[in-house]
Amino acid sequence: MAMKSVAKTATSKSTNPTDKGTKTIGINMKQDMAEEIERRASSMHLSASKYVRLILQDWMDSGTKLKLEEK
Repeated sequence: MAMKSVAKTATSKSTNPTDKGTKTIGINMKQDMAEEIERRASSMHLSASKYVRLILQDWMDSGTKLKLEEK
């Protein structure tokens, strides 16, 4: 029996749909910090990105100012 070759075309599904009012940002950080975020997210059964969004939203909602200093 001859097998038919089926060409599969990759459909590009955007991880940032324009109709949802979202924007993707990338963050580089030290590996130990990233692993801690992943560990904490996993313990709450969340993805790392969802965990970070929750943390940032909580901080932004608090109105607390971020204090940055030069080292």
